[in-house]
Amino acid sequence: MNKYEYLNDTFGGKLTEIRVEKSLSQSSVASMANISTGYYSAIENNKRLPPPSETLARILLALNCTTNEAIYIQELAATERRVTPVELDLPAELQALIVDLRKYGSTLPKRSIHALRSYIRDALD
Repeated sequence: MNKYEYLNDTFGGKLTEIRVEKSLSQSSVASMANISTGYYSAIENNKRLPPPSETLARILLALNCTTNEAIYIQELAATERRVTPVELDLPAELQALIVDLRKYGSTLPKRSIHALRSYIRDALD
């Protein structure tokens, strides 16, 4: 059994597994992905949420992931961010809003929901 196997069902754990299998250091992956080593380390150690989709794409490229690995990692990222894979392409602020709406939306007055829809529609135009 791989010593990182217990982490594989987490986003950071899967990144760690792939990086170790490919004999890469955290600093080399971070450098290739154009992010800080500290940020990358926090991601691998599940101390930070999975990064936005653009950053994730750079990490996957730095790790030279297969298509299947990339799909699995993106699914883990979406699950840990509590968004759908489609929503991962949205800005982090909108992702957070969606999560909050799922959690608290039933307690909001209808006029607040309509106002939020209007703000979002305007922001996307």
